[in-house]
Amino acid sequence: MRLLLVCGGRWYAHPVTSTGNTNIHYSEQHRLVWRNLTRLLQDVGFDGVVEGAAQGADTAAHEWAVDHGLIAIRMPPKRGQSPLHRNIDMWRAWRQHIYNVAAFPGGTGTEDMVRIVQSESPARIWRLPQGEPSLGL
Repeated sequence: MRLLLVCGGRWYAHPVTSTGNTNIHYSEQHRLVWRNLTRLLQDVGFDGVVEGAAQGADTAAHEWAVDHGLIAIRMPPKRGQSPLHRNIDMWRAWRQHIYNVAAFPGGTGTEDMVRIVQSESPARIWRLPQGEPSLGL
C-alpha cells in the first residue's frame, strides 16, 4: 500500500478564516486541493491518503480520496492531545506506507509534519499548490 500524507492549514480550503470571517478564496482553494491531488495521482500514483482530520486542507483531501475511490485514512488527535503529538502518532502508524507528502499552505502544524518526514524518511515532499496563481495567503 502506497500512501500520500496530506497536511495543510485548517483555514486553507475552509469556508471561514481564523478570525471567523468568510474565506473569499475558499472555492478556489478547495479546487486547488482537488486539482493538485489529481495531478499527483497521475504523476506519482498512490493507493490513498492519510491526513490529520482537521478542517481545511485535510478535510478537502479526505473528500477527494473518497470521491476517487481511494483509501482515506483519518488520524484525528486523541482527546486532550495536541495536533503536534498527533503528527508523531500519524507518522509512526503509517510511515512504512508513506511515499510522498502533499503539504498545502499552513502554519506550525504543517511545518512540524514536514520536519518529521524530512528527518526520518526519503519521502518526496510536494509543496502545493504548484503552478497555480498565488492567492495572497
